[in-house]
Amino acid sequence: MKYEINLGAWNRIFAVPAAVVDDHLKLAGSAQLKVLLWVLRHAGTMNEAETIGKALGLSRADVCDAMQYWTEAGLLVADDGTLTPPAAEPAPPPKAADVPAPSPAAEVEKPVQPAPPATPPSEEPADPKPRRTLRPRQLSTLEVTERINGTDEIRYMIDAAESIFARPLTTPEMGALVNLHDWDGLPSDVIIMIIQYALSNGKCNMSYIEKMAVSWAAEGINTHEKAEAKVRWLDERNAAWNRISRLFGIEKRPPSAAESEAVTRWITEWKFTDDMLREAYNRCVDSTGKVKFNYINKILERWFKQNLRTLQDVRAENERKPEKTTSDARPAGKPQAPAKDQSYDLDDFEKMTLYEDLIPQ
Repeated sequence: MKYEINLGAWNRIFAVPAAVVDDHLKLAGSAQLKVLLWVLRHAGTMNEAETIGKALGLSRADVCDAMQYWTEAGLLVADDGTLTPPAAEPAPPPKAADVPAPSPAAEVEKPVQPAPPATPPSEEPADPKPRRTLRPRQLSTLEVTERINGTDEIRYMIDAAESIFARPLTTPEMGALVNLHDWDGLPSDVIIMIIQYALSNGKCNMSYIEKMAVSWAAEGINTHEKAEAKVRWLDERNAAWNRISRLFGIEKRPPSAAESEAVTRWITEWKFTDDMLREAYNRCVDSTGKVKFNYINKILERWFKQNLRTLQDVRAENERKPEKTTSDARPAGKPQAPAKDQSYDLDDFEKMTLYEDLIPQ
């Protein structure tokens, strides 16, 4: 069997710069490659972003982002006709022959300045880089490329992030990760753990990941061991809230900070069983008609301090509580209030109401 080239499609070809494959094939996204190929195919014609987007099935924002990428890379011409160079090279120093020699008059008129006195070096040299208070700017495509190609740790972080996302990262996303490493001082493995944790909780956007990473950096979570401890703590809080939501029939919603702290204490510190948690919930609803976390917290706190660990303990404690006599319960001459079966006295109830504003509902 013989094979030959089918020149039908080869009769219409266009050139692609080698730099696209050598430097940008890994970094550029699918939308950016589509836009570049379309522009190269229609070389010599000017087209608006809407026209390109309609031809490729992309939004105008995606087309503009892709054009900006290739403009910064130096492969496309901007609207004003200028070409963005890949990098600015410093001007060479002037040669000695190019520097004009001073005139004799200038040498005479120039006053002689005394040499500054020598100062001993300080024991602790000052930091030449003052601490910045604002977030760093978004890195350009060339800056991101230089960091990835120049540092193995950065390249590993980007590769791992793309593997977790199961897609190529955009330039702003890669720049955000580089800033978290360079600016916030987080190691690559910690950043990868944050990405994994965020995606495991359904948070697949970079803004959420960046916010969490900045918070971790402010807390000093900058080692693999500290990051593992933080993840375990977050998992415990989430598990505690999910358990309470199931027992109390609470609709799916994120808890407030005070609610999360309270339910984590009930389960991880006080270690109450489901029966005890449900009993506290029932007493709260029977007395108030709704779920009040501060009310439940006071019931559970009293049981914990009295070492009441089971429902049998609570019922036995209620049976041991002496009933108030008529003379103790009301002043002379006033009608006796009807008796009511409750697991705590009125003094306890009044104390509970003092804490109603401590835990938001």
